[in-house]
Amino acid sequence: MSKINKILFLIVFMMFGSMVVFADDPEPSEYITLTQENKYTITVTPEFDGVPSLEVKLSQNGGLTQDETNSYVYFVYFTNATNTEELLDEIETDAYGCKLPEPSKLGFPGLKAADLEGNVDITNDWYILKEYGNAFVIRKYGNDGKNYCEITENPLNLSSKKKTLPELGDRYGIFVFGDNSSHTDDSAELSVFPRFPSESISIKVKIGVISDKELLKKFANEDDDRYEELLEYATNDTKGKLYAPEQNLENSERYYELDMGDFTVVNGAYYYIYTTLSDSNDIYVDIDDVTIVMGKNENLVTELEFEEEKEEEKKEEKKEEKKADNPDTGIYYGLGTFVMILFVGVLSYILIRRKSRFPKHS
Repeated sequence: MSKINKILFLIVFMMFGSMVVFADDPEPSEYITLTQENKYTITVTPEFDGVPSLEVKLSQNGGLTQDETNSYVYFVYFTNATNTEELLDEIETDAYGCKLPEPSKLGFPGLKAADLEGNVDITNDWYILKEYGNAFVIRKYGNDGKNYCEITENPLNLSSKKKTLPELGDRYGIFVFGDNSSHTDDSAELSVFPRFPSESISIKVKIGVISDKELLKKFANEDDDRYEELLEYATNDTKGKLYAPEQNLENSERYYELDMGDFTVVNGAYYYIYTTLSDSNDIYVDIDDVTIVMGKNENLVTELEFEEEKEEEKKEEKKEEKKADNPDTGIYYGLGTFVMILFVGVLSYILIRRKSRFPKHS
C-alpha cells in the first residue's frame, strides 16, 4: 500500500471511528436534552398507621403532560449522583434515538416508571437507605419514529424527605403472647412490628435486665430523656440475650417473631427490649429502638408499676421537705454537739486537775 493510500485509509478510519463514538456519546444530543429540574416535584409520603407503607408521587406544574402523538412516558431515576454524568453513562443512542437501560442494570432501586397520575412504584426499603437521596426525572417520547429523552439537568434532592421516622420507643411495636414459665413449644412468642416503611430487612433483638435504679426512676417520673438513656444502657449492656427473629408476612402485614421458651422471667424485674436492623452491608440508616417491660406472673408485660421506685422517690421528697421547713435544724444540731463536746472536755479537765492536786497516799 502506497504512502498516499495509507493516509487516505487512516482518514477514513478516523472519520468512521468518530461516527461510532458519536452514536454512543452520552453527552446531550438531538435525542437527549436537558431541562430545568424545578418544573417537577417529587413528594414522599410515609404512612405509619396500620401497615407502614410509602407513597412517592411525581408532579409537574399543570400536571404531567400527556400527548397521544408523542406518547410521553415519565421515569424517575433514583441515585446518589449530584450531576447527570452517571445517568448519561447509562443511556445509549442508536438509529432510533435514545435508549433507556433496563432497571436491573441501574442497581437499587434505579429507574422507575411513573403512571399517568404520577405514582412511582418503589420498594419500601428505599425509605431507609443511606444512599439514593437524589432523583432525576426523565420524560421519554417518540416522534417520527425516533425516541427522545428529556432529562433534568440537576437532581431533585430527596434526602430530607427520607429522614422522618417514629419517635424513639415507638419505632417497633412489641407484643408478647403466651406464658414464659412453661418452656415448651407453646411458650411465649415475642412479635416485632416495624412502624416505618420497610420490606426485606432483617432485625436483631436483645433482651436484658435493667439494674440501674436511677434509670428506672427516670421512667417512673417520665423524664424526657428516659428513652435516650435506656438506649445507651441497652447498647452497652453485655449481659443481654440476643435473638434473630424470623420474618413473617400475613395479610400484607410484615412482622418478626421469636420463641422465648429459653428466657426466664423474674417477677418484679424490669427488662429492656432493644431492636436494631441486621445491616451487614451498612446500607440502611440507623434505626435502633428500645422499650421497657416488666416481669409479672412469670410473663413480660408493658404495663409498668414502679411502686418501689415511686415510694423511694416519696421518701426522698419528704426528707427534702423537712429540710426546707426547718432550715436551722442542722445549725442547732451542730451547735448542740459542740456544746456537749465542750462540756465533756471541761469536766475531764477538772477531774484531772483534782487528781493531780490530791494524789493518793499508799
